[in-house]
Amino acid sequence: MTTQNSCAIAPVVSIINNTVTALSTDVARYFERPHDYVLKAIRTILENAKNAGLSLEKNYESIKYRDLQGIERPAFRMDRKGFVLLAMGFTGVNALKFKNNYIDTFDRMEEQLRKQQSSADNTSLITPEQQYEISSHVMRKTHALFGNRNYSAVYRALKRRFRIPRYTCLLSRDY
Repeated sequence: MTTQNSCAIAPVVSIINNTVTALSTDVARYFERPHDYVLKAIRTILENAKNAGLSLEKNYESIKYRDLQGIERPAFRMDRKGFVLLAMGFTGVNALKFKNNYIDTFDRMEEQLRKQQSSADNTSLITPEQQYEISSHVMRKTHALFGNRNYSAVYRALKRRFRIPRYTCLLSRDY
């Protein structure tokens, strides 16, 4: 039988200088790892980043905290990117749950973006080329029906049919 960590249901985060951050001590508690293990993992990330020509120092701020005995100890405050880089390297039940939830959230956001894009495609206005086509058709239709250049009746009918103030406000889906 396994027991879950009842102290940390989710990683603890706080807002510092308008940035969402997490402390390495809270990450250690959440992932049920010794704090020294988390510190070593962060230092490894920073070293690997340096060797790869990446600059991640801004994602990990070195700080001090006082433990239960009142002794000052090292820790890191990390932003979202720093936290995710760290957490993605962990294994175990809580790490798997975090990764799964992170991916599920990413998938939901991706689906929402797709829906927004589809909605934007359906609500975009006609192009200048389409506007030209409409005005050409109106001109031909007006000349054929009325034998003169009284375009206003055709444009009025078009605007009334689609409930728009000007024909240039016609949506692409209605073209």
